[in-house]
Amino acid sequence: MATHDNPSFGIEKAAAGAAYIHSKEYKNRFGSNAGRWLIITTSDIRMGNLMHQTHEKAGKNSSLFFFMTLSEFFTNNIFLEPIWSVSGQNHKQTLLPKKE
Repeated sequence: MATHDNPSFGIEKAAAGAAYIHSKEYKNRFGSNAGRWLIITTSDIRMGNLMHQTHEKAGKNSSLFFFMTLSEFFTNNIFLEPIWSVSGQNHKQTLLPKKE
């Protein structure tokens, strides 16, 4: 819930979470190594800090982590609206493509 930089997030959550998605155990459980981690946090400052730690510790795998704030969660359709931020990307993404 804090807004300060949290280096442990990068190692304990981001790097470990990326390694899990790419693991044999994950594939056995879910049938493939495709997946995303969804992180909802309290503020833009906190989100920026978590995204920085994710990019720093997970590197190319940081695209497996989607971030948004709690206020975005309550005011948008979390599945269809482009509200998810990804480290290293300038545009926000949706979780599911819109049906045409």
